[in-house]
Amino acid sequence: MYRFVLGCLAVLAIGPAMAGDDTTPPPAAPSAAAPSDLDRVQCRKYPPPLGSRIGERHICHTKREWDEIERNSQDAVNGLIRQGDQSGSHNSGGGPGGGGG
Repeated sequence: MYRFVLGCLAVLAIGPAMAGDDTTPPPAAPSAAAPSDLDRVQCRKYPPPLGSRIGERHICHTKREWDEIERNSQDAVNGLIRQGDQSGSHNSGGGPGGGGG
């Protein structure tokens, strides 16, 4: 069950990033000084949405932005896990009917 929830969250976390317009170029680095590692642009490839005939998508952000996206996604996953733990959704039985045998 948790794997399903985590998989759904991963898709939801990546969705907004994929919804952006791919035709815009990545932000230009300043030419006066070399960018730090956190300000260096990184592009990642993502598969096309299901049923799409368009090829893979490239999404570009700085390392600092990617770190923030990953941190926000992890916070969302942890929040759902905590919410599930608080609701008592764990089934102590051995199957769909509970009871365990």
